[in-house]
Amino acid sequence: MNMGKTSDQWKPFTSEQRVLTRRLGFVWNARIAMLTGLTVLVHDAYVAGEGILHANLFGLFLVANLRGTYDVAKGVIPTPWECRLWNYGERGGMWVPLDGEVAWLLPEGPKPYYRASTSEIVISPK
Repeated sequence: MNMGKTSDQWKPFTSEQRVLTRRLGFVWNARIAMLTGLTVLVHDAYVAGEGILHANLFGLFLVANLRGTYDVAKGVIPTPWECRLWNYGERGGMWVPLDGEVAWLLPEGPKPYYRASTSEIVISPK
C-alpha cells in the first residue's frame, strides 16, 4: 500500500476480501505494517448500500471511522482511479486475476497506491 502523498512510501500489508455478486458489495480486512511493530488494522466495506471505513492502531486506537451511503464514499474518494489486472489463473472453475495494481489518475499522471498478489481464493456458493 502506497501511503505517500508526494513520494512513494510503500508499506507491506496482508488482507482478506469477500466479494458479493448477487447484491453488490464487498468486505476487506487488512493489516498494514506502518513501521516495525506498528500495525494499522483496516476494515473497508460496502454492504446493503452503505460504505464503511474503520481503521485503528494495534486494534485499540481509532484512526478513521466513516460510515454512510454513496455520497460519503464519493467524498472520501474524489479522484478518478484505474485498476490494472494481469497473470490470470483458473481457480474454482473461473479465470481470475492473480496480480493487480490500482492508481489514482492525477493531472500529473497516474500514481499507483495499491499493488497486490493473490495467494488464495475460496469460492463459496452462498
